[in-house]
Amino acid sequence: MEGALVTEVEPESPAEEGRIKVGDIITAIDGQKIDEDHPLRDLILEHGPGDKITLTLNRWGESREIEVILGETTDDVTLTQHP
Repeated sequence: MEGALVTEVEPESPAEEGRIKVGDIITAIDGQKIDEDHPLRDLILEHGPGDKITLTLNRWGESREIEVILGETTDDVTLTQHP
């Protein structure tokens, strides 16, 4: 499964408020799959602060979608590319 593994979430950040957890694998943003040609950071940077995006993520083997309102920066989550 391709995607971005969440390795850290800043307290009181939009990511935390959006219920993103360490260990989640974000697999898509607004339906666009994350892969080598579409890295997560590039997909997020297509949006601005205050935009609402839908993240598809895998948590403990289950797929789920959550909505997140982007903050001023994208540094509230630490990610690593997941194979």
